[in-house]
Amino acid sequence: LYDPDSGDYLGTSGGSVQAKGVASCDFIGMAFYRREFLDILTAEDFSVVPIWSRARERGLQVKVMLVEDLYWKDTGTLDAYAKVHFDIIDGTVDLRLPSWLNLDSVHKRVVPVSLSREAAQAVGEYVWCEENRIPAGCRLYNSIIIRSANLQAGMTIENAIVGPWGSVAFPGV
Repeated sequence: LYDPDSGDYLGTSGGSVQAKGVASCDFIGMAFYRREFLDILTAEDFSVVPIWSRARERGLQVKVMLVEDLYWKDTGTLDAYAKVHFDIIDGTVDLRLPSWLNLDSVHKRVVPVSLSREAAQAVGEYVWCEENRIPAGCRLYNSIIIRSANLQAGMTIENAIVGPWGSVAFPGV
């Protein structure tokens, strides 16, 4: 709960805060802290609620910033990480790509500008490919290929995130 005029955090809905003139919102897990907050942390802290309560008791400001129409995704799973990339490909989120990458909305993929036309034939739909060299016979589908990925001739990659360190499969988005 917060004061919509000042942005001051007032507590949680289960607390003793009066509802009149109070707004509520969801906490998405992003916060910025001043150095003074480190002094009030304890080994038992897991939730921000007791930390924010102690901060307010000590006279520290705890503010709420309401941001509307923001694209926000938890990327804590491989599927969720891939989904963010695929949302960019679908145009769900408008993100300015680096100049060396090109969003090909017709073929539903992101590929390097320098990728040859022949190599582009290996890239299927829902592929985010940062690698500009794709070996002969390699096929990519529904995957994320990170720069300097170890791609081999003739391999088929589907539902995977591939980087220079190896690859991990995800069930598919």
